Parts: sequence; C-alpha cells; structure tokens
Amino acid sequence: MNTCLHPCILRITVGVGLAALLILASPTALADPTHYLQDGNGFWWDFDADGSVVDGSQTPVEDTDAFDWAMRLSVDGVAFPESERQVLDGRTVITGPETLNGLVVTRRAYVPDAVGEGWACFLEYIENPDGAPVDVTVRFTGNLGSDGDTTVTASSSGDAVFGPEDRWVASDDANDGGGDPSLCFNFWGAGAAVTPTDVYLPASQEDYYVDFLVRIPAESSIVLMHFCAQNTDDAAAAATAAYLDALPAAALVPLSQACGTVVNWDIPPDDLDVSPASTFSASGKHGGPFFPAGAGYTLTNNGATPLDWSALASEAWISVPPGGTLTPGSPQVVDVTLTAAADALAPGHYAGTATFTNDSSGASFVRTVQLTVEPRLVITTEDFLPRGTGVFVARGRPGGPFTPAGAVYTLTNVDDQVTDWSVTKPAWLNVASVPPLGAPLDPGESAQVFMTLEDTIAAGMALGNHADTVTFHNDTVAGTEVAVDVELRIHDVVFVDIDAPPAGDGSSWGTAFSTIQDGVDAADAATPKSWVFVAQGVYDETLTMRDGVEVFGGFAGTEDHLT
Repeated sequence: MNTCLHPCILRITVGVGLAALLILASPTALADPTHYLQDGNGFWWDFDADGSVVDGSQTPVEDTDAFDWAMRLSVDGVAFPESERQVLDGRTVITGPETLNGLVVTRRAYVPDAVGEGWACFLEYIENPDGAPVDVTVRFTGNLGSDGDTTVTASSSGDAVFGPEDRWVASDDANDGGGDPSLCFNFWGAGAAVTPTDVYLPASQEDYYVDFLVRIPAESSIVLMHFCAQNTDDAAAAATAAYLDALPAAALVPLSQACGTVVNWDIPPDDLDVSPASTFSASGKHGGPFFPAGAGYTLTNNGATPLDWSALASEAWISVPPGGTLTPGSPQVVDVTLTAAADALAPGHYAGTATFTNDSSGASFVRTVQLTVEPRLVITTEDFLPRGTGVFVARGRPGGPFTPAGAVYTLTNVDDQVTDWSVTKPAWLNVASVPPLGAPLDPGESAQVFMTLEDTIAAGMALGNHADTVTFHNDTVAGTEVAVDVELRIHDVVFVDIDAPPAGDGSSWGTAFSTIQDGVDAADAATPKSWVFVAQGVYDETLTMRDGVEVFGGFAGTEDHLT
C-alpha cells in the first residue's frame, strides 16, 4: 500500500490520564491490487485479493476508471473474502479456496495476451462436500467507473435494455470512444442449463448484479463461467461480446487449466472423467500423523481411443500419481496422499489442489485437498495495548523505567498425552511459571507463565524497537513448538504543551513545542524516530502524521516517562 501523508484539520482535546494513546494517522485507501495482467488489446486487469478487478489500472495509482471494484462474487449473500490463498499461475489468477456457507469456493481469472484477445474469463468453482444436494443463489456483482452516466449500449436481444434473457450486455458512459472504456459482459451462453434469475445494471453509483439459482449435487462441483472486456468504443464492445458469445477456441483455453461441470454454458464434456469431485480432507496433531492419509480417485476414459493423462500437486505436502495411459472401458483408481512435508506445517488450516489433466485434449480436473493441523500446545494471552492481540510490547525511555513491566500467558496441553516443555527467551525478559517451568503437563492441564522485564539488561539497551520471540518447546514431540512475539521499544521524547512559551525546542516540558505538528515533525527527524508526549489541552491545527511516529496524550506536563 502506498503511504500518503494527507493533512487533516483536527480539534484535539487531550484530557488528563497518563499514557492515553492518541492514534493519529492519515487516511488510508483500500488495499492495493495483488496482480496485474495486460490483455491482448492492451487493457489492464488489476486483481484484488478477493479475485475481483479494482479499476483497470496498471499500477496502484488509478489511471483508468473502467471499474470501481467489479466482478465480485457472493454465495447466498456471503461475499467471497479477501484470501491469503491467491497465486498467479501464468495468465491465471487463482484465489481460494474459501468456505462460504459450507461450500468450497475457488475463483480463477484468465487474461489472454494473444494479439486481439482483449478480455478476461472468470471461472467460479463451487464444491458441495455435503452428502445432500444444495440450492444456492450465486451473485456476480460490482461497480462501474461510469457511475451515474452508465448506459446500456447493446445486448444479445438486440435492444438497449438489460434483462434476464440477455446472454451479454454492453455499457458505456456518455462519451463513446472517450472517457471510461466501453465494457461488455458475457454472463451465460446459448443452450445453458442454468440462466439468470435476476439482473440489474443501473445508471447510478449502485452496484450491478446478476443472480443465478444453482443446484450443486451432493459431493460434486459446478462451475459458473463469465467474461468481461474493456473496449475502445461501443461498436467494439458489441463485437467483442458477440465474439465471446460464440465461444471461440481462445475462450475455452481457461477451461483446459481447470475443469468441472460448467452449468451456464453448453460445453461438451471431456473424454476424461475424474470421480469423486469431493474434497480430500485430512486432519491431525501438529507433527502428524494425519487421517485419512490419502484419497482414491477413479479415472475413466469415456472416449473411443486411449488417452494419456498426468497429475500435478499444487503444494509440497500433497503427493499425486505420475500419470499414464487410460484405455476406454478400463478405469483406474489412483491415490492422492500427504507427504512428510505435512508433518512440518504449523497449526492451522491449509488448502491445495490435485489436478488431473487429459494430455490429449488439455482439459484438467481440479480436486481440492484440505488439511487441518491441530496444535499440541496452545498459548493464550491478554490483549496487550497498544499493539495487536497476543503481542507484548513494553515501552520506555533510555535507562527505563518501562511499561508494562510484564505479561501473563497461559500454556495449555491440548494433546492426548503428557507433555514435557521448556522455554527460550530474549535476555531482556525473565520467565517463571506455576507449576514450575518445565513441569510435565497432563492432557488438558495449563501453566501460568509470567514474563517480566530484566531491568538491568533493558536499561542498557540502545534506542530502537527490539523485536523478538518467546518460544515454548514441546519436548515430547519434537518440532511442534509455538512462539509468541515480544517487543521492547526504547525512544527519546519530544514534548508538546499548548501553554508552553514560544520558541521551544521540544526537549522538555519547560521548552515544549506548542503545536502537535511541530512535535511530530521533530520526532520524525530523529534517528530512530522519537515519541511525542502531549500535555492536556485543546489543539486547533492542521495535522500531517508521519510514518513510525507515536503520539501519546493526557499528560499533566510534569511527567518524564510513560506509567
């Protein structure tokens, strides 16, 4: 994310109460796009962490206003979230899987770079892991840069009105050939089993949407495919939409990267069939073993001639078979298993894929693999202000004193066996516990762990932020330790008091600056950056915050330290 220093006009009342932290920061934008791809006609597609498209610019700085966050996805009203599981695979942005209302959802967006292919294809993979079919409403939605000037310029039915009967629609602002790019959307194809139940494309700043009511069979997956294109003018938008409506070979390329049952287009099935379509889910304690250790998939050749197939795992902890030749009428059962790399994974939830490919046609079948690694030791903490949950941050000026002086953690054995444990820590911390450090913990038993500052060492440490970890080792099952972050911050101080005499340099309360801005600027100029202590009072000023400068308020004007 870019750092921008916008001035903000504030009337700040700083009341009594020491070390009341003022978090004064400049406004921030939404997160920057995660991936940028340019299509064959030179238009850019900037993808967000939820698989949507931001605005069509080639950098975080908006230079195109085609969209205002478009191609978003929701299932039964639950929006697909920003995902930590997003990768760029060649020309395809893969986002997820994420679980929405019990369904496993993965988004794939493909942008071709062949000359003349100026569009993006979106594939929404929705898997039902349950033993019963489920009916859901899937919504494609977003906002367009044309805002209140949005106008329908063409549709598949030949008019300028967008309705559920339209397979595609084109839109623009009031400036054909200028302003924002002309857009077209292809939401479904002729002969499709599933068509929209409701559509909306307003001439306003409201979101557009297209709804599909789909049934997902038990332990099966469906795919919804849709396209969008940016164009130079309205005629080009209508031409691109008609081109994609016919499903040319180029438009089927993304389906060769991941295959499933596309329900909103009429696409012939591939000769290769992989069943079941359900997720392989395994779980176990940190360090293993995990159960089940593998899952079997049946590969069937429904064609008339032998076909070659291959398999690929997306993660090092997944093992897939090497591939082979499949003859008609002779199904093969192959196993997807977990590798030893799974034993080294930290507690958490992991997802990957096993992809089976028909090397003859290029069609691929993606099967989701999920692994839950359960902890053996659990650490719980207070919420140590003023930083996030579980992070102990002590602050003080050079030589101390420091505040807070310590922290309490609870270590719990959630394993099914007696566990021996030990602790490693930075030199500036002391650690003790009840029961004593290292005393074996029975299943379900907890220890209270007390961390206190070693003042003689902390007092001699240099200016700056000293980040470290405290590690709790499981001495019964090697390699299953857990760690917590700790930090000691030592900084000089710049003083601010609205009632201070003029020409102060901020070095003491008696020579304090009279404005917060002067204090922030002086703190920013220091190496490392100083803190700003603000005496109680009312400060009317235009304030520009600086990265890394912390401002504390509520002082009476006599204190030298945080307490």
